[in-house]
Amino acid sequence: MRAIHQTASSPQADVGQPGEQVTIIADASAAPRIDWDALSTASRACCCPAKPAVLVIMPATPHRPHRTDLLLCMHHFRVSQDALRAAGAIVLDGQRRIIGAGVRLYLTPA
Repeated sequence: MRAIHQTASSPQADVGQPGEQVTIIADASAAPRIDWDALSTASRACCCPAKPAVLVIMPATPHRPHRTDLLLCMHHFRVSQDALRAAGAIVLDGQRRIIGAGVRLYLTPA
């Protein structure tokens, strides 16, 4: 398991490998801790009425000085991968593993 240290400005650049389990460690000035239970208990994703499949951590930006956590359904995760990668987002599954681009398990229907 790898720890990702997060400051108020952005997560550390080295976030591990796809499939690796991670723990997010925030300092006192960082955004609130991740609500891991939300991914398994939420009845709908942030993007639509579907059940959430992934937790996305969007890093802080010059216009938003704090990170933002999103719950995305599998469809919106698949179609948003390029934008998420460009934004420097970290995508985690329900087992707290990093989901990398092109991971076939997550790109095809169950």
